Amino acid sequence: HLHGMQGVSGSNPLRSTILRPGFDQKPGRRMVPRRSKTEAGGSLKPRDSGSASHPLEKRSQELLHSKESPFNQIEMHYVYILESDSKPDHYYIGSTDDLKRRLTEHNAGKCSHSSKLRPWAVKSYFAFREKATAQRFERYLKTGSGREFARRHFD
Repeated sequence: HLHGMQGVSGSNPLRSTILRPGFDQKPGRRMVPRRSKTEAGGSLKPRDSGSASHPLEKRSQELLHSKESPFNQIEMHYVYILESDSKPDHYYIGSTDDLKRRLTEHNAGKCSHSSKLRPWAVKSYFAFREKATAQRFERYLKTGSGREFARRHFD
C-alpha cells in the first residue's frame, strides 16, 4: 500500500485498456472462435487453387495471373526477413524489387553476408510502392529497436 492510500482499491492504468481488434492478437488469429470445417460438416481437403467454383473467383484468378493485371504493372519494393534453416535463431534483413530472385541468390551463396548460414527461408516480407520508404524501413529493422520490433510482431 502507498502512504495515505490504505482505503483505495482497484487500479488506475496508465494507458487505455480498450482493446482494438487486431492490435492484441497475432497475425492470422480471429477474435471470435469459429467452427472448424469438420464441425460444420465439411472436409479438410485443400481446395485446388487452379479450379475456381464461382465465376468471379475464376475471373479474379485469371486477372491476377495475366499480364494485364494491375498487380503486375506496379513496381513494388520489398523488405524481407530471412530465417536460416541451418541455424533457426539467425536472421538476415534485406531489400529488393524481386523477392524470388533475391531468395534464390541467397540460397545459391551469391551474397557473402548470408552464404555461411544457408539455406534460407522467407520469414516475413513487406511491400512498398516507394523505394525510399522500403530503404528507410530496412534501415530501421537493422537497428536495435527495429530488431526488437520485428521479434515482437513477426514471430
